[in-house]
Amino acid sequence: MILACLAASMIEVVMQAGFTDPVEGFVALVRGGHSEMTVLAIIAGADLGCIVAHHLLRLLIVIAGAPLVARLLGVKKLET
Repeated sequence: MILACLAASMIEVVMQAGFTDPVEGFVALVRGGHSEMTVLAIIAGADLGCIVAHHLLRLLIVIAGAPLVARLLGVKKLET
């Protein structure tokens, strides 16, 4: 629920700032799989390059940021 509220607020900020159309902003910022959002962008007629770039950037931020956030929160590694 927190992630959905965060996504909705970011979509509103992006649209109010005039960075993108409402459909492109929604498809670019909503949580979902890369391939599903690409198909949705094709069906909606949105800018495919913008959608793919946003999803790849989001993926990169999550992969790079997760270890940093875990370290800041003090999460310990599981020992196997």
